Amino acid sequence: MSVDKDTLKTYQLLYFQNELPVPLQLKNGKIDVYPIMVKDWSPFESSLSVLQIDKNNTDNIEQIQMSYMDFLFHLIEQDEQYKNMLVTVLLMSFRAEHIGFIRENNKPYIIIADDKQIITAKISAKEFNKIKDIIFYYNINDYNDIDVSEDVRKLAQEYYKIKNGDSYSPTLEEQKMYVIAKTGISMQEINNMAYRTFNMVFKSALDSEMFLANKIIQASYKYEVKEDVSHPLFVRKKNPYEDIFGNKEAFIDKINQANNG
Repeated sequence: MSVDKDTLKTYQLLYFQNELPVPLQLKNGKIDVYPIMVKDWSPFESSLSVLQIDKNNTDNIEQIQMSYMDFLFHLIEQDEQYKNMLVTVLLMSFRAEHIGFIRENNKPYIIIADDKQIITAKISAKEFNKIKDIIFYYNINDYNDIDVSEDVRKLAQEYYKIKNGDSYSPTLEEQKMYVIAKTGISMQEINNMAYRTFNMVFKSALDSEMFLANKIIQASYKYEVKEDVSHPLFVRKKNPYEDIFGNKEAFIDKINQANNG
């Protein structure tokens, strides 16, 4: 993690929960990292995968030793699609007019310019790591950047594929309709929410409904429910890998075995 836990907590208290931009002072200039609004989420989401490519999933030592920004520069130099995706993510996150990519002394930099083509900030590879983390944490409520081996990652994918079976993931439009029906919030209000906020509202409404249904089942003499049904708001949040191995200790042991074996 390029953003330490204490700094992340500060960002959550000062900016995330208030939908305010995170101000960052750079070595060359300063930027604000904005949350993505619901109305802009679909084009943003379709491009976000450019920042999720695993640089280290290779036998190429040279690539592993690259900074993540340098790795992205090599991608965008080879494929215009990657460049368009990265530009989309950064323009929307910074609410900037222009994004550029340059090298100085063989080091990669991302430059930000205003509507008059005047450069207002220059992002180094080290600074970009922090910015990338902020973009994910500010927009994806349950995001985590746990570093696991490729074997564990594949195991997780297979586990959730089996666990979820044929379950259906509602589209963003369907999620909006559900929130409107449950809360009375208007479409205009939803579209002008930060996506992270909306996602939390959607999950809270859904969790509350499921909690009530499970409580009814628990109270019925027809069903035996061994454990008490707790409201999701008060249940400790698990990371996705911990859930696979049943408990935190088993999860940590499995991660250590996979990464050291």
